Amino acid sequence: MHPGMWFAKTKIIHSAAGNDRDITVTSETWTSPELRITVRLVKDDPRTGKVTTELTNIDRSDPALSLFKPPVGYTVVDNMDALRAWGIGTLNPQP
Repeated sequence: MHPGMWFAKTKIIHSAAGNDRDITVTSETWTSPELRITVRLVKDDPRTGKVTTELTNIDRSDPALSLFKPPVGYTVVDNMDALRAWGIGTLNPQP
């Protein structure tokens, strides 16, 4: 098996969930150690069918800085000074 792949098989014994025969559910998971996320998941359950979830077109470039700017008309406010005046957010609050 591939180092970033896990395979699991679960058997549901007949009559355990109202079923008249054994049910076998399989799950296959592929992870990227570098990205530290699951990139492919395949679950096969005869009750619900086979479902495959897969990440594609992964873009590793830095996102545009504009994504981190507030929209036009919004203002960023630093309320830490007001909180510190009340003794919140400091290690030595004043009585």
